[in-house]
Amino acid sequence: MPSAATSVSVTSHPAPSGQLVDAFGTRCYRIDQAHTLAPFFCNVVSACDLWLFVASNGALTAGRGDADHAIFPYATVDKIYDQAGVTGPCTLVRVTHEGHDVLWQPFAAHTTQVHEITRALYKSVEGDRIWFEEPNAALGLVFRYGWATAEAHGLVRTCELVNLRPRDIPLQLADGVRNLLPPGIASRLQSESSCLADAYKTAELLPRSTFAVYSLAAGIIDRAIPMEALRATAVWSHGLPDAQVLLSDAQFETFCAGDTPSARSRVRGVRGTYALSSALTLAPRATQRWTMVIDTGLTQAEVARRF
Repeated sequence: MPSAATSVSVTSHPAPSGQLVDAFGTRCYRIDQAHTLAPFFCNVVSACDLWLFVASNGALTAGRGDADHAIFPYATVDKIYDQAGVTGPCTLVRVTHEGHDVLWQPFAAHTTQVHEITRALYKSVEGDRIWFEEPNAALGLVFRYGWATAEAHGLVRTCELVNLRPRDIPLQLADGVRNLLPPGIASRLQSESSCLADAYKTAELLPRSTFAVYSLAAGIIDRAIPMEALRATAVWSHGLPDAQVLLSDAQFETFCAGDTPSARSRVRGVRGTYALSSALTLAPRATQRWTMVIDTGLTQAEVARRF
């Protein structure tokens, strides 16, 4: 997403380097200046049928069981690299800096051209967790997020935004994931007829909650017969106060333009997005944390139990 907001000066960065460190409550291998390397692929180890492959630029594919039960589209590695910011995480932070409105998009390809940032990539020595970190020195903020798996719940994305300043920082935040798949879209259908699949997609935010359900309006078949779609992908979140849930990319674009996204509890015929939009003030040296949980292949009864 290009930004019309004021940019800050950019400085050169040292060469990438790696070392073992203690971070996030475990032992990790950290790569500093990871963004200066050519994109590379990582797997995240799981003890169940969840699978997760993450590129060093943030793009990913994930699901349960096999490619026909993907949460994010399964594709070849080169295509996954190209989907950074389009499939998977997307974060926007709007803050006032030196009297100007500044839009910071952590981990976006263009961000290194308009912001003074560094980046680091962490992976636990067990291989079951991965984290991305981007400090923004000029804004006095650090954004981090990580991925892990939980058999009973699905993919778990943890995020934190840190204020490095000795003063309050008011800001607006939009953070989430894009191009979520509902069940019923096999990998071949996604690869060859993604526009057709998009036309069948629905997303609904359940009342008075952060719980959203993504499904197909009907089964996608090449015969003129009715076919119900009885399973769903679900996303819920916790930790970001007074957050509005966004269900479409169009609402992301509205935030990027500096406007307030309109509330929508149901969308149809578009790719699945789940994002949180919130205005908050970070206290001096404070950290705001939140979590998103994503799972697929859920029956109506399983959705009701989790809600």
